[in-house]
Amino acid sequence: MMQIEERNTGAITCSIYHKYLRSSGSVAWAPFLLLLLTLSQVAQGMSMRILLKKALSHVYIVGNNLFLGFWTSTSIPGLTQGGYMAIYVSLGQN
Repeated sequence: MMQIEERNTGAITCSIYHKYLRSSGSVAWAPFLLLLLTLSQVAQGMSMRILLKKALSHVYIVGNNLFLGFWTSTSIPGLTQGGYMAIYVSLGQN
């Protein structure tokens, strides 16, 4: 009756996330979903001012983490190492 389940291991590719977003109706939902996720993480019992400050902080952190993934895979064509560094530094300024 019971059998071993198959599963994939390793990193999830950007194409999988893209498929999820397309399935939701449009890739244009991505910023909205990211905003909702960020707000849900920090929304417990905070004033609006503190909530917005924390939300922006999380957006910077998520942005940096996503960009590091792009940088390590050098997936932005035509961008030099200096360009990657400039974008990373600008994302870190909060």
